[in-house]
Amino acid sequence: MRGENVEKHLIEALKWCRLASAQGHQIAELHQTTLTRDDIIQAVRLSQEWKPVR
Repeated sequence: MRGENVEKHLIEALKWCRLASAQGHQIAELHQTTLTRDDIIQAVRLSQEWKPVR
């Protein structure tokens, strides 16, 4: 699966990248994004609020 024919959700992508990074994973930078300052703030908030399901 390559993510073809699906909507891109850059805020969610940044949220998951931040969560992976917090666990020590080296991840690729998001290139050529058009995230606004508000988008980044929202992604940071979402990553801080996320709780794993156990």
